[in-house]
Amino acid sequence: MKKLWAILLLCHAVTALAQTPVLQLTPRGFEPVTYTLPRIEGGKFVDLARAWVTEQKRRHGQFDLSNVGAGTLTISGIEKNAFFYRSRGETFQHKAKLVMKVDFTPTGYTLTLTVPEIYAEGDTPTQYTLPDYFDSNGNIKEGYDGLKTSIEATANDIALNYYNFIINYK
Repeated sequence: MKKLWAILLLCHAVTALAQTPVLQLTPRGFEPVTYTLPRIEGGKFVDLARAWVTEQKRRHGQFDLSNVGAGTLTISGIEKNAFFYRSRGETFQHKAKLVMKVDFTPTGYTLTLTVPEIYAEGDTPTQYTLPDYFDSNGNIKEGYDGLKTSIEATANDIALNYYNFIINYK
């Protein structure tokens, strides 16, 4: 009986330590991350991606699936309040277009997230891209406090939501 409890405790500890990969913002944008899945066929993976996009449309309204091919698909959408920053005591919120390129195999997928467009108030596209917020040393420029943390939180919330949808509905 003690061995059974020890095995159960070990399994629980391993499961608790297993975490999904985290998207991290660099001066070049987000680094791709790879997720491992139980075996899933390509057609089923695409069906689940379509179902996730449909669910996101109901919640957020602006997500689409495109470029579906052998082992690849693209999901894009507009995320309200994608990130914020504080400058001189004032908080600025931005909406952003997020594009997730997904390269999948039967045992996992690699997610490459980009932010090709950032919008200011009134849905006006800005001239900035994420790399413009970094200085030449790879640090966030002065006056953009909270930007990196907030955009990473948004990107990881979406990536984790997608992963959980795929893993729970396979």
